[in-house]
Amino acid sequence: MKPKKTFFSEQLKKIMFEKHITQRELAKKLGCIQQRISFWTTGRTIPKIESVKKIAMALDMPINYFIEDSGYVASCDKTSLDEKDIKILRLEKEILNLKLQIEKMRNKQTLKIKK
Repeated sequence: MKPKKTFFSEQLKKIMFEKHITQRELAKKLGCIQQRISFWTTGRTIPKIESVKKIAMALDMPINYFIEDSGYVASCDKTSLDEKDIKILRLEKEILNLKLQIEKMRNKQTLKIKK
């Protein structure tokens, strides 16, 4: 069975690449085995929300960078997140998306100025 790419796995691979962090290095930071990181990056498994929080901290990223509205927020374990937490996650996700859009616009503007 071929692993399914997930929003989380794609985001994790992307940020690891951008920050030049290997699976081994991330595993060491998280105190787990490299195989677990491999499973996450291939979409073979998805970490629990507690692990996502640790991953976000280890990579110095907001937790919402790894969360898609249709993923964790919709199917989260209600014992780990309450409605207030879910609303906060959604708002933080919107803020992150806006910040990314602003950054893209700034990059485009910089390119136009340099030409």
